Amino acid sequence: MFVNVYEPDLSARSQYEYAAEGAANPTILVAHRRRMPVVLLAYEVDGSILWTWSLTGTGDWAEAATLCAGTCPVLLDDPATRRIYLFYHDGSNIKLRTQDAGGGWSAAGTGPATATCAGLSARASQVDGGIALIWSDGADIYLAESADGGGSWSAPAEQAEGTYPHLLIDRGLGRRWLTYWRNGDIYLRRADHGGAFGDESALSLPDPPQEKVMTVRVLSARQSTLVLWYVNDSDELVVVQSADDGATWS
Repeated sequence: MFVNVYEPDLSARSQYEYAAEGAANPTILVAHRRRMPVVLLAYEVDGSILWTWSLTGTGDWAEAATLCAGTCPVLLDDPATRRIYLFYHDGSNIKLRTQDAGGGWSAAGTGPATATCAGLSARASQVDGGIALIWSDGADIYLAESADGGGSWSAPAEQAEGTYPHLLIDRGLGRRWLTYWRNGDIYLRRADHGGAFGDESALSLPDPPQEKVMTVRVLSARQSTLVLWYVNDSDELVVVQSADDGATWS
C-alpha cells in the first residue's frame, strides 16, 4: 500500500510504500522528536492492529508487530506532551494506548463507548494535553473531549448525520473544521474555538465518492488555505484546495 503525507506548507507530498497483505485503514504520522524524524504506521489486518516504524527517507521499515485486537486505528502526535496516541475500536468502546518518546506502548485505556465504528478521527485540541475525538457509529457523528490526555472524557455529543468524519483544529486560528460523507456528498462544518459547529454545507467537488468511501481528510496548509483529499470510486486519490475557507475548491 501507499500512504501519503502532506507537508504543512504544501511544499511537498511524501509518499511511503509499505507491503502488507490484507492491510486496511492505514494511519500514519511523522514524529518530529529526534534529529532524524520517525514515521509511524498502524493498520488493521483481520481484526488485529499492527504497527511499524521507519526513519524518514530510508524506505526501510521495522518488522511489523501486532499490538492488539481492534479496528479503525488512528495515530495522534501531541507535541505539547511529547506523547503519541493510538486510538482504535474494540467492538464496544474506543480504546487508546500511548507511547512516550522512545518508550513502548502503554496498556489500553478506555475512551467513549460505541457499538460500531465507521470512521474515527483524533486531534490535539489544547497546549496542555487536551484531545478532541470524533467518530461515526455508522449513522451519526459524535464528539467527545478530554482535558487530561485521555484519562477522562466528556459525554459524547451528536454533531451530524454521516460517516467517515475528520476533524481539523487550528489552535493558532482558534477554529475547527469537520468533514464527513453522506449519500454521495462530502460536507463541511466550521466552529470557532469553544463554540458549536455551524450549519453544514455540501462541497462542490470533482468526482466525489458515491458509494465506496475509503477516507476523507481535511488539513490546513496555512492560515487561509484548506486542503481536502479523498479516494473516489475508482480508487484514485483526489486532492483539492480552497483559499476561501471551503467556499470553493479547485
